[in-house]
Amino acid sequence: MDKHSPYYTDTVAILRNTPLFNGIDDERFEEMLSHTDLITASKKSIILSSEVCNTVFIILSGRVKVSTIHPKTGREYIITLLAAGDAFNMTSLLENDEVEKEEEKSIVFEAIDNLRLLYTPISTAQDWLNKHPEFNKNFFPYLAKVIRTVNTATEELALHDTMTRLVKLILKYAEPNTNKKENTLIPIRLIHDLPHEVLAQMIGSARKVVNQNLQTLKKEGSIVYIDGHLFIKDINKLIERD
Repeated sequence: MDKHSPYYTDTVAILRNTPLFNGIDDERFEEMLSHTDLITASKKSIILSSEVCNTVFIILSGRVKVSTIHPKTGREYIITLLAAGDAFNMTSLLENDEVEKEEEKSIVFEAIDNLRLLYTPISTAQDWLNKHPEFNKNFFPYLAKVIRTVNTATEELALHDTMTRLVKLILKYAEPNTNKKENTLIPIRLIHDLPHEVLAQMIGSARKVVNQNLQTLKKEGSIVYIDGHLFIKDINKLIERD
């Protein structure tokens, strides 16, 4: 990335607040950044993992949903949401080029918003792992966090009903630094303005069922929608359902 780019300062600020680049000295950080480039993607753009298997992306602005789609039914399940500072296609760093990545081919990355992405070839990112101990040290905890997210979602699908999964989803994205006093609305991150269909895809349910559950939560005073944005109205009532 060119240091004279108008986005350079903002990019540095975002990366410096991500776990992947924590503790890397300025000189090494600038050298790593010099091997990256910027790209933009419009809202609803689709990126198939099979098309970008040789590239690692870091989100600078916007949200990305990571989904798997059944090849016969077309049914979509959203594995996770990513936002500024998150990276995707990171597991490719550990893959052998000769290994057939059938599972990855079913993964789809879709832009929820207009995106600005930083990208670098897999080979360059692999060099970072090999040559920069600080990046190597940061990478594996980050990857473990990604794996835990997937495992947790799988467990919830197997163990909980739709209402419980929906409540867990809302609580997961509750703004952590909000004053949680009684009668204080708590903002929701990332999922606050998503259609009910997308929320359903995140918890492995149907839009109609999720809509009914949201209506129940609104009637009991747990949540509220203001100008199309979701807020927690009474977190204690949600926790009771968790």
